[in-house]
Amino acid sequence: EDAQNPLILNEKVDFDTTIIRPDGLTSDKIVYNYTELENLFGKDIVNLLKKDSSFSSRISQLINNKLELIGMGDYTLILSHFKGSAFSLELKFKDQIMPFNSVGAGTRSLISIFAHLSGFEQLTLSKKIKSSLSVYDILIIREPENFVHPSLVGKLITFLVDFGKKYESNGSVKILIETHSEIILRKIQVLIKDNNIKK
Repeated sequence: EDAQNPLILNEKVDFDTTIIRPDGLTSDKIVYNYTELENLFGKDIVNLLKKDSSFSSRISQLINNKLELIGMGDYTLILSHFKGSAFSLELKFKDQIMPFNSVGAGTRSLISIFAHLSGFEQLTLSKKIKSSLSVYDILIIREPENFVHPSLVGKLITFLVDFGKKYESNGSVKILIETHSEIILRKIQVLIKDNNIKK
């Protein structure tokens, strides 16, 4: 079993660490520049937008797909290129469109997590899988429960476990969660008991 565990190494492997600290609190803005977007969505998303600002619609779709997976399909993020390095952020809930900064902190926090993961998946992981580099990513998510409604925390953890499993076969990523949440710990215990997570 140790031979299959990528953390027990028989050969030299480089490690890259990405830390995600969800930003549920945003400034009172409607238009965001690259620095502000990086705080919210991570460097990978900003790097993609700098290469091609029209990628904003693809990023929105990636985030919206993740929202749907945890039962938040009524929400639709709209990231639009305004001009230069300026982007507008809005959220559509059913038929109502509102500025991103007026949405609840928990929803903003989840979108921040999903944006980081989408950028990481599109830029970092896709490059490593295509080039089959011996670089192993450790993805640390700090306190994902902050601001998030307790009913969504368990769904978020299930999503993160599935996300990790998606890349487990090629040993490209491990997800670590820093938390003080009893809800997360209990959910992980259930997932271990149901054999969805290896001990």
